[in-house]
Amino acid sequence: MSSNRPISQLLAGTCVDPDRPFSAPWEALAFAIALELTERGLCTWNEFRRHLIERIGQADQARAHGWIEAGEGYYTHFLLALEDLLREKGVVDSSALAAKMLELGDPDH
Repeated sequence: MSSNRPISQLLAGTCVDPDRPFSAPWEALAFAIALELTERGLCTWNEFRRHLIERIGQADQARAHGWIEAGEGYYTHFLLALEDLLREKGVVDSSALAAKMLELGDPDH
């Protein structure tokens, strides 16, 4: 995968530290998937950002009402936004995504 823009430019305006953008391998993988989708033309970076802004806004609203605990990281919202985008584009449906998440959550797999 090659990128036309440096990661620092893609992360500009986010709460992510550009010197250490990922704290876990899954975060880097989620970022790489989103970037690859844009490079293959499935979506634009702005389409993805729209989903990310929506997810962060929902979390901020829920947190303000005490509905969720603080501590959800940026990449939790990033991953949820990626899932929303994949559903919107018809790449995956909710039931297939739920089944895969159950499989990944199973310690025997």
